[in-house]
Amino acid sequence: MCALLLVEAGRLDLDAPVQRYWPEFFAPATVRHVLSHQAGVVMLSRPAPTGVFYDWHRLCGLLAAQEPSWEPGTAHGESPLFYGHLVGELVRRVDGRGVAPQCAGPDRVFGHDNAWGLGFGIDDDGYGMGGLGGNYGGTSTAGGYTIGFVTGSVGNHDRGEALENTLRNCLGLPPIAAAADPPLPAKPA
Repeated sequence: MCALLLVEAGRLDLDAPVQRYWPEFFAPATVRHVLSHQAGVVMLSRPAPTGVFYDWHRLCGLLAAQEPSWEPGTAHGESPLFYGHLVGELVRRVDGRGVAPQCAGPDRVFGHDNAWGLGFGIDDDGYGMGGLGGNYGGTSTAGGYTIGFVTGSVGNHDRGEALENTLRNCLGLPPIAAAADPPLPAKPA
């Protein structure tokens, strides 16, 4: 969302090489390739210590130096570990800010305030979900849980909802409401 707002403002060009904004980035990918999971940077070819995942600049440096797994634009593949860093670093280099401050406020599609993070929005009631391809993520601050699932294909939102409702059942929480269902009653204190 943050990157697309920069595109809309004319500050980030979808068809520009990533190197225009991130000169150290090795893969010959465009911004569009990165945003659509076609850049080929989906893994690190050398092992890295766990601590690198908590060091934004170090991980972005490793991603920038990474040889792509395929010629950008010729295949699709996503990495739940690196997508946020790839897009987030583009946003940071264009705008100078991290992702969170730019991506809070009114949702232009649904019209209510939202705070975006890690690919999904958190509603006022503390619930959010999202995912692409085989990835699904959901969180409930009211329920006190976060769920992540990676597979070849979750299928559709019904299957993702069934997966989450199974977790909620294990936690003793009521099921999330389907799109056509009325809202759930508030959890007793």
